[in-house]
Amino acid sequence: MDRKSFYAYVRSCSRSRSSVGPQVDDQGDTDVLPQDMAEKFNNYFASVFTVVKLDNIPVADRIFNGSEADKLLDISVDETVVRKKLDRLRSDKAAGAYDLSP
Repeated sequence: MDRKSFYAYVRSCSRSRSSVGPQVDDQGDTDVLPQDMAEKFNNYFASVFTVVKLDNIPVADRIFNGSEADKLLDISVDETVVRKKLDRLRSDKAAGAYDLSP
C-alpha cells in the first residue's frame, strides 16, 4: 500500500462523527427538531455576545505619503492572464491557511 492511500485510510477511520441533540432546557423541555435546536443556540449566543458600538470606530492613520499622481487608481484585470495563472496551480498540493486547495 502506498503512503498516500494509507494516510487517507487512517484519516477516514479517525474522523469524529458527533451530532447535536436532543437538547433539554432549564424547564425540562426536550427539543429534537433541528430548527428548534438552532433557535435555542441562536438565542443563547445572541445573549452572551456584546453589541458593537459603531459610533466609536478608530480612524486609521494615513501612511501614504506620495502625491496624487503616485496613487494607484486604475487596475486592469485580464481574464486570460488570470486563467493562465490558475491553470498552472498544482491540484496535488495541500490546502493553504484558509483551507482552499489549488
